[in-house]
Amino acid sequence: MTAGRGSLSVTLCRDFREFGALAGEWDALHRRCATATPFQSHAWLQSWWISYGQEGRLRVLLVRRSGRLIGAAPLMLAHRPMPLLVPMGGAISDFFDILLDEEEAGYAVGALQRGLDRAARH
Repeated sequence: MTAGRGSLSVTLCRDFREFGALAGEWDALHRRCATATPFQSHAWLQSWWISYGQEGRLRVLLVRRSGRLIGAAPLMLAHRPMPLLVPMGGAISDFFDILLDEEEAGYAVGALQRGLDRAARH
């Protein structure tokens, strides 16, 4: 999909090793998000997943513009009683939200919405 200043791509990360490899660009996005908390840092989410995550349930929505990560939604698949996408961190996290690059928030929110719609159908 293309819009304005570069191409947008939306991908769904389902592999823990792939998520681990995102640390550098995730941390850069975290720094560009004025509302980010420690509970949205890659280190915290990765530690949480190692301790509590269940294989096959990782669902992290990623939005890139021209290859640069501009939005992310750390989610996981739950079955209660039907399949649902829920925030990673569950009930033990004090805070959950998506990460958005402040300068790209308008593009990132729209792309995340479309990506969530697609992910929820599967």
